[in-house]
Amino acid sequence: ALDDTDSTEGMCTTYLTCLILRKFKEINLIADIPNLVRLNPNIPYKTRGNGACWFHIDDNNLSGERKKEIKTIVLDLLKKYSRFEDENTNPACVFLDDENFKINFEILNKFYKKAVSELCTIEEADEISGKINATAYKFKNGRGIVGCLACLGCDFSDLTYELLIYRTEENFGKERMIDEESVFEMHKLLYPGTYDNVNEEEHKLVFMPHGKDPILCGI
Repeated sequence: ALDDTDSTEGMCTTYLTCLILRKFKEINLIADIPNLVRLNPNIPYKTRGNGACWFHIDDNNLSGERKKEIKTIVLDLLKKYSRFEDENTNPACVFLDDENFKINFEILNKFYKKAVSELCTIEEADEISGKINATAYKFKNGRGIVGCLACLGCDFSDLTYELLIYRTEENFGKERMIDEESVFEMHKLLYPGTYDNVNEEEHKLVFMPHGKDPILCGI
């Protein structure tokens, strides 16, 4: 699980997740579809939308060396791309094996439900991390551990799929160039199978952010 790597000036935890999974592919390691979990949008510490990411790799046949390689890739990329210069960016990542995930899911789910509606502390997250035998890496004040553990507790009883499209690096921070009418055409063809991409009343696009982050749009 990963959280709190971005800032209002750029980066996105989903993009970091994408870079990690791309690196895994280079070493013939395939993860499940990554999960983006939305948490309490009213938290004052949030960098942008207050969502955390996690992904699963079947650890049944992983050697100790392979697990070490996975951790090295994740930590190296987190250190390289996180926006440490921003005072509100306090990254963390958490590793949890399958057995402890299953045994302790009730604890994680309870924490997730609290994180969606209330304010959770770093101390609470640290206590849970120790209780469930997770391996946590925290940077700066490590507040990202809250989102990491909370997102692992989402039960996905209700979910959607999102196709995130990223810009090439030279276009980060620039104005997004999207053919507006093509998006409205997509909306006509695919709604309600895909939704929340346009505002029909105001005839404008709502499926793309407006900051300096790597995301072009999300369908």
